[in-house]
Amino acid sequence: MYRIAAAVIVIVLAVTQPSVGQTECNTTLDAMFVLDGSNSINKVNYERMVDAVVASLPNFDIRAEHIRMGFVAYSDALSLKFTPLTDDVNQLRTQLQAVREWPDGTTDTHQALLRATLELNTRQRSGVPQVIVIMTDGQSNYPDGTMTAVAIAEANNITIVSVGIGPENNQQELVDMATDENKDVFKFENFTGAIQRVQSLAKVTCKVPCQEGIDLMFVLDGSNSVNIFNYRKTLTAIKDTSLSFWNAYPNSRIGLITYASGVDSVIPPTNDMGALEKITDLEYPDGSTTTAEAIVEATKQLRANQRAGVVPVIVVITDGRSDDPVATQLASLAAKDNNMTIYSIGVGEQIDMEELGYISSDTRRSYVANNFSTLATELTGLVKNVCKDAVTTTTPTPTTPYVPPKADCKEGVDLMFVLDGSNSVNIFNYRKTLEAIKNTSFSFWNEYSNSRIGLVTYASGVDSVIPLTNDTTALQSITDLEYPDGSTTTAEAIVEATKQLLANQRTGISPVIVVITDGKSDDPVATQAAAFSAKDNNITIYAIGVGPQIDDDELGMISSNIRRSYVVDSFASLATELTQLVKNVCNDQGSTPSGIAITTTMSSPVTIGPPLGGVCNRTLDVMFVIDSSSDVGEANFRTMTSAVSQVARYFVNSPSGNSRVGVITYSTNVTGSLGLRTRTTLNNDIQNLPYTRGTRATSLALQQAARVVLSSKRNTVPFAVVVLIAGRSNNPTSAAVSAQLLVAQSRGSVSVLEITNAVDTSETSAMALNIDTRRARADTYSQVTSQLSNLADNVCRTA
Repeated sequence: MYRIAAAVIVIVLAVTQPSVGQTECNTTLDAMFVLDGSNSINKVNYERMVDAVVASLPNFDIRAEHIRMGFVAYSDALSLKFTPLTDDVNQLRTQLQAVREWPDGTTDTHQALLRATLELNTRQRSGVPQVIVIMTDGQSNYPDGTMTAVAIAEANNITIVSVGIGPENNQQELVDMATDENKDVFKFENFTGAIQRVQSLAKVTCKVPCQEGIDLMFVLDGSNSVNIFNYRKTLTAIKDTSLSFWNAYPNSRIGLITYASGVDSVIPPTNDMGALEKITDLEYPDGSTTTAEAIVEATKQLRANQRAGVVPVIVVITDGRSDDPVATQLASLAAKDNNMTIYSIGVGEQIDMEELGYISSDTRRSYVANNFSTLATELTGLVKNVCKDAVTTTTPTPTTPYVPPKADCKEGVDLMFVLDGSNSVNIFNYRKTLEAIKNTSFSFWNEYSNSRIGLVTYASGVDSVIPLTNDTTALQSITDLEYPDGSTTTAEAIVEATKQLLANQRTGISPVIVVITDGKSDDPVATQAAAFSAKDNNITIYAIGVGPQIDDDELGMISSNIRRSYVVDSFASLATELTQLVKNVCNDQGSTPSGIAITTTMSSPVTIGPPLGGVCNRTLDVMFVIDSSSDVGEANFRTMTSAVSQVARYFVNSPSGNSRVGVITYSTNVTGSLGLRTRTTLNNDIQNLPYTRGTRATSLALQQAARVVLSSKRNTVPFAVVVLIAGRSNNPTSAAVSAQLLVAQSRGSVSVLEITNAVDTSETSAMALNIDTRRARADTYSQVTSQLSNLADNVCRTA
């Protein structure tokens, strides 16, 4: 947190560095070091390699937006140790120490090169050079495979530098691996030369900060504590700052939100100087401090007018604590989830330092001004620093795929129902659903007495709120609640439910929201932001859509994942089945999930949207590979094909209608094959695949999948293979190599569903390239459908 005076110091110090508007030069490179740990290298030489790489780190400008490094230490395929690309030099040192143990095995160089190529491919930055430094004695087990891996790397514009170590290195293989035999082949004794060669491959780019411009929304507090004089003074400062900013960065756009008891004035992002010329004439709002609403509006404006490659920024100026700090925090989190950078400026003595901190993106972007006169003087310099900061934050950091938290009903749950009471529902269905919620709550309390239940009803806004309670009388009269009868502001209702759960949270108790709606919300962007914020606060969301008017995309976006998104034909069906559905809040989230029993245990099953609620919103090509070996058994094989036929609909029913799904079955050989297709009749084709007993030749099935993708791949469409396997393959190493060759050749992914404890987890981990989110486990065949759904959800998010 900085005082505004500190911002002045920042500007003065910048004189010793490139100042705002001057050219800034960045050195960029992504490098993967591949270290041979085979037995022909020996332990001493292996440790010398690791130590040499550690010693070389200071020679590189390893930091954000500059140089990244990663490592592969290898011998045989199942002993590979992998460290992803990172720009944290301390993390690199730690990870190198972690791989210092000598692998001591055979020399599967092709495997290591493929893994390095995959990392560079999947994490590539536009225009950034990529290099692999292979340190080996050049005695690989599979020279043909090594040359294939080299060809794949070079086809992806990756430079390979080879460094020979040991007295018996295969000089010819070192030369063959190197991109340029005259520049890229070195002996270990000249490792310094190799490092200098790598340095020479880095790209030096120079650019003026904000040369592409930024989109900036000012959010100005006009509450009664500000007073009209300070309000006008700040509007003048914003106008002057904007004109100065446009002069320096003409490609930028600037907008303004003023607020008090609500949003008062909105000027969308613009590069028309005339639009801000008269902002000093804006009316003084003079009310309370609804900062959350203003941040939500700024987020909407930036999203609705976003430009590719242009950084969106919000600058919040306020003199005190907001009316609703929880809602303000949620609104800020939603903006950040949408890749917006937030600066917060607190003015005067009444500010809440904690709130100011969580509004801003980080402490460097949070400032305090002693008074509005100081702010008016310094605002221009501060906002120009926004531009300088933006230069270093234009490439988002890859994030870990969202994994919904698990509820454990042994200790109870805290559950908020969110019920749509819009005019499309009608009063009869509204009352019917309230009755179902009441009955469901009583049944739930009987089984999980430590739970608490609450309710939010809404239409054009939040209508009724019953806070979390375990007092059964509190819900006794909910059927008497007034019918709201308006539009569908689902976002406001989710925000209110989130506030109720956060304000009354209990340690160790899982918070859950169940949204029931019959149609698309008024503001899908705000609904998405509200749902994201809830999930960021570790709240699990179930979404239930009722009737033919629902929006599958929005329903899937609201819910935590596809297993928690449902479609019901009518309110009559919902009233019948709601109790069992809500009990699944516990059943499918404990330590040993039972899957979605809703399709099998109810007398009149709820229709679950394809395959288990919602659809994948991306266009993908997905190939399922199903184990048909003897120890599976025909009944279990049919369980797998049934699960695949359900999950296949999740992909082929994508909004574009262009996703394709195929299936391969195998035992000793490939025994069945359905090519990639978009037809929803795929369901019958999958169910009719024959069960053929035999051994488990997984590598042959993966090679067949590779042939399918290479013969029919669409360049702009991601490709994913999902393997269902129930035991150890005939040749685990061959299966792992086949999976990795497929990934490298198709630039796709391989995910694995492990069924029962008979699988070899080292094999499946290698097949999935040691990426945990591409593996799932079904301990029994009854869990195959639910676990395959989870895996499909991750495929949709990350393929």
